[in-house]
Amino acid sequence: MEPARPGVTRRTVLRTAAWSTPVIAAAVAAPLASASGETALDLGVSMDHIGYPWQKRHYFSLHVFDAASSGQDWAGVFYLDYFVSASEEEAHISAGDSNLGVGASSTPGWSYVGLGPAGTIGPIKATFKFAGVIPAGSAASLYVQAPYHVGIGVPAFGTADDGSVSTMRSARVYDVAGTPNTDTLAYNAETQPITYIVSN
Repeated sequence: MEPARPGVTRRTVLRTAAWSTPVIAAAVAAPLASASGETALDLGVSMDHIGYPWQKRHYFSLHVFDAASSGQDWAGVFYLDYFVSASEEEAHISAGDSNLGVGASSTPGWSYVGLGPAGTIGPIKATFKFAGVIPAGSAASLYVQAPYHVGIGVPAFGTADDGSVSTMRSARVYDVAGTPNTDTLAYNAETQPITYIVSN
């Protein structure tokens, strides 16, 4: 049996071990803390909530923002699709009843691209482009408002007993290219129910 060293007791060893543990933990945690401080920017999209828009004059607004709250400015280009319905059998965009464009209240940098490919009845999406800067904590807001609007085509009147058509609308951001270019696609789409009022 090894003789005890002078001045070193079991209590001293335990106390030393207890104090050394947090030091090791702190050394491991430090790199993680510094990494979390460099939050990646991720663009997200949100839609205004509207209850019962008229079929002939549908106005809307969309907002693209830094969903990760990274505190960074973002500069670049992306595209945004706005879908008026889940399928053209439920509701579609009536090109002849639409005047699509970017409202004056929109963030500078937005432009209207065009309607999506038409199916057997009509297209269900309109495409917009943003090329500009989203300052930290702000959003790139797109307003489609008077005189701009999208006209909604719905199934023949009578298929909806209450004079309305309920469906799902959605928006999605894609082809993101900018600085910082770290978009992860995590928040790039939003979907919500919508009811269009049928008016003849």
